[in-house]
Amino acid sequence: MLGHSAQRDNVLTIIDIIGVNAMLEETARVVSLESAGRVRVATVRQSACGGCQGEQSCGSGVLATSARRSAVILAASNGLELKAGDSVVVGVPSGVLWQGMLLLYGMPLLLLAVCGMAGQILGGELGAVIGAMAGLVSGLLLAYAWSHKQPPDKYLPIVIKKGVS
Repeated sequence: MLGHSAQRDNVLTIIDIIGVNAMLEETARVVSLESAGRVRVATVRQSACGGCQGEQSCGSGVLATSARRSAVILAASNGLELKAGDSVVVGVPSGVLWQGMLLLYGMPLLLLAVCGMAGQILGGELGAVIGAMAGLVSGLLLAYAWSHKQPPDKYLPIVIKKGVS
């Protein structure tokens, strides 16, 4: 039994492969300090385009330039001493992102399919349509209710470090 668990520790899991435990990071600037250890930060959307000489004549470059707007979001300060204007790195654990995506998209779609099939069996085509719509609405309501039972900072980005250029 002990040898089996020692072998298991050396095996890559799907979580290791897709990087669920990784952090998704973005550079931001502190806009204002909020209460309860929170800060408002402004992030700038970045594009892969914009580094070549033809940026102004390229359709992708023009779209990337027009889409480069600052987005202001709320983040947990993580106990760091911050002030307005500080440059910081904010991050979201990718596991939290996966949970949010599964909750927001997976649950409603699963209930849409299951209730649609049940409606098809019980009431034909009209039953399938009604069942699918009821499943979708139920899934969205369940996702809403479940997300509001979570700690308020669960889906909040975290300031990882400050003083980046």
